[in-house]
Amino acid sequence: MAARLVQRCCRQFFGGSTFIPLATPASLLAPASKTVIARALPQAALASLHTSSLSRQTDKLSVKEQVYSRHPEHKEIDELIESASSPEDLLHVGEHHTLNGNQASAVVIQLARLVAEKKLETESILQDSRFQQVLSILNSQLSRVWNSSLLPLLKSLYLLGLDRNKRELRSVKQEVRWRLRRLNFRQIASLAEYMAANEQVEDQSELLSDVVKHLELRWTEIGDTRAVVALMTKVGHLSQTLMDRLEDKV
Repeated sequence: MAARLVQRCCRQFFGGSTFIPLATPASLLAPASKTVIARALPQAALASLHTSSLSRQTDKLSVKEQVYSRHPEHKEIDELIESASSPEDLLHVGEHHTLNGNQASAVVIQLARLVAEKKLETESILQDSRFQQVLSILNSQLSRVWNSSLLPLLKSLYLLGLDRNKRELRSVKQEVRWRLRRLNFRQIASLAEYMAANEQVEDQSELLSDVVKHLELRWTEIGDTRAVVALMTKVGHLSQTLMDRLEDKV
């Protein structure tokens, strides 16, 4: 009340000039700050802004998981791949549906599983134009293949007997090398054990060398004694440094 009386008196003496009332809170003197904006906005608007912010954060975290849920046809294709009981079924899916990189990867992994389970010959599969189309899709979208699928994909290509000089196999190996830092220790150890145990991939010295180096650097991540023993037995002979560190871990 007193502030308003002072303001009226000042207007009479100084005319219509603009000034800051004596009772003006310090926060209102600040230039367009968050405090001013917050006081100016209704509570409903504030709640809406807060909810929108949380929603955007959630969307960023779950964008990959939501990809298929937005497209029912993706889910249908995934189910067809998972339920396939023969190489022909899988190749049929690739022929009659538009696959993305992860689905092409799933087709290759399922093919390798069926070949191993049923002890099938792979020559006809490798020469099939539909399989070549799957490889082409895979090669063009390899950077989008999930980490959890990348190593099974590499092992599946080896199991199917894909020529070591094929562009698709070389691309997958290079992608694995680029992503080693993003893979967890168990995945890297599994790859090292696989490569060390299979003669057909032993000559892949660059990839195997990189894998062993990562094991040497990240050996402290091992928390299971059995995993330590397995690494010593299967991979330890590849690196004396790794063997020494694994022995300290036992």
